[in-house]
Amino acid sequence: MKKTLALLIMLALFILPSQALAAPQVKMSTSEVNKIYFEEYNVRLKQVKSNISKIKAPVCQNVASLSSQYKQLTTNYNNLKKSKADKTALNQAKTALDKSKKSLSEAKKACSIKTAELKKAANNDLKEITKFKTSTVKELINDYNKGSITSNQFNERMLNLVKHVNDYFSAILEETE
Repeated sequence: MKKTLALLIMLALFILPSQALAAPQVKMSTSEVNKIYFEEYNVRLKQVKSNISKIKAPVCQNVASLSSQYKQLTTNYNNLKKSKADKTALNQAKTALDKSKKSLSEAKKACSIKTAELKKAANNDLKEITKFKTSTVKELINDYNKGSITSNQFNERMLNLVKHVNDYFSAILEETE
């Protein structure tokens, strides 16, 4: 009886308080991490998507000049028709107009193809960084919840991830401007 009482006292004095002092680690969830570390993520994401939608390929600079040239030639041709100019002048104006129309059409086609390629590449970059962020956050949360990393290590790694994501967004924004 004395031994049992001594064991109970020892249990109450030494073992239970040490268990209470070893406070359980707070579990992290993805939504908590997103609220704490990625509060500006959605704003930056919208900014990047907006810039992607406004992408114009460098090839598209020719379209404006070709378009104005086409309008000018159309006006010239119509004026010649109204003034009932001779057939050679009308044929020359029509030929110039047709050439201008063809070159404008080709420029617009090249512009749309190149712009689509640039947008696709930028969207793929965006998907890549989103996948990277999601998988890294899940991995860090799992490591933290298992206790394999401390809260300081978790915080440090999350801040590094935030910096990496922001740098990547900045690079995409620079490319799309």
